[in-house]
Amino acid sequence: MKKFTLIELLVVVAIIGILVSLMMPSLSKARESARRVQCVNNQKNHSIAMFMSFDDNNQYYPANKIQDPNAAGNTERGSNWLGKKGTQNASITVVMRPLNQYLQKVSEDGEMPVAQCPSDKDEMDEYVKWGSSYYRNKDAVMNDPGDGDSASLTITDIISPSKLVTYGELGGIWIIPNTNRATKGQYYNHTDMGDTRWVLQFADGHVANTYVIPGDKGAVGDYLWINE
Repeated sequence: MKKFTLIELLVVVAIIGILVSLMMPSLSKARESARRVQCVNNQKNHSIAMFMSFDDNNQYYPANKIQDPNAAGNTERGSNWLGKKGTQNASITVVMRPLNQYLQKVSEDGEMPVAQCPSDKDEMDEYVKWGSSYYRNKDAVMNDPGDGDSASLTITDIISPSKLVTYGELGGIWIIPNTNRATKGQYYNHTDMGDTRWVLQFADGHVANTYVIPGDKGAVGDYLWINE
């Protein structure tokens, strides 16, 4: 029986290595696609919780700013609507996050998977730091026009609910009212830097992985109410 020579074995190993290197990008994309699906499902649950909250609060959105007397620092975080207790001293407690009651019971030291994007990278790790990978559109969407502390906006006030982004991944929320705000790679959870697609929730309740065109904070009033 003929045996393989060393050169033949090396050729076979090289071919296998080439095939593996060709397959890796496809496998990576497939894995990220699965993570994106989970992220969409998380935010669909957030959307259901939001509409349950509307029913209990005369159609008003949760407060824009939530002050926790037991936390130090700036607790007015965009992640405070739902999630676990984060590691940062300004992370508010579980019971003060208004949408938690509609999602799941979680203790102060417990985990809340529905608040964690599976692609929240180690360098970012918003879920660990602040208790949630997801943010409200906090720049002006939920602000009281007078003092900005409470949400005077109701779901019925929005002219184009299917176009207005109210919640979503941090990178997408940042880039909406601020031109080129998301400039660091860690803010692109499911795409490469510069590919401006994020999983976002809209005022009508639907969730989509969608392109975001960088906005202009100076024109935020037009953007908020018409969103065209």
